[in-house]
Amino acid sequence: MNIKIAALLIATATATIPAAIAATVAVEPLNYATGYVAAVDMTKGTVTINGKVFAAKPADLYDVQPGTEIEIWFDKNAQAAAVAVKPAAEDLQS
Repeated sequence: MNIKIAALLIATATATIPAAIAATVAVEPLNYATGYVAAVDMTKGTVTINGKVFAAKPADLYDVQPGTEIEIWFDKNAQAAAVAVKPAAEDLQS
């Protein structure tokens, strides 16, 4: 194969592959909720706030107990991407 043709084929392939890969990556925005925890199930990895059950990693639920105010970011399937425990009011005053 001619070196010029090989170089052209390599240049064409490397220029189109990233564009093809980028076209297949879908970025989905996360939803946000805040509220008081009604229930936590560490064995199932779920937390219930505002009447809705969210799936979460048990490690993210370690400090979460019923009555705790939390913030949660989740996808369209109610799969938690991040869980944050809000500080208690007395912690904010110090």
